[in-house]
Amino acid sequence: MECKTHPFFAHETEMGIQASFSDTQGRKNYLLKSIDSSKEQAPIAVESFALKPSDYAELMSRVEAHLREQK
Repeated sequence: MECKTHPFFAHETEMGIQASFSDTQGRKNYLLKSIDSSKEQAPIAVESFALKPSDYAELMSRVEAHLREQK
């Protein structure tokens, strides 16, 4: 099966990386936003028993707030 989507260009901007893909229907631009890496490093995986209960509760409240923003 032949892939008909081809990258058109990608370059870095102040807000992140802008990529443009083209296919037979046209072209679509995407902005991949940069993360502020100066903040705390996010955990790869967290088990509830591996953290203090207060730290785990704070982390889960941040996750829930993030999910509410996505709706």
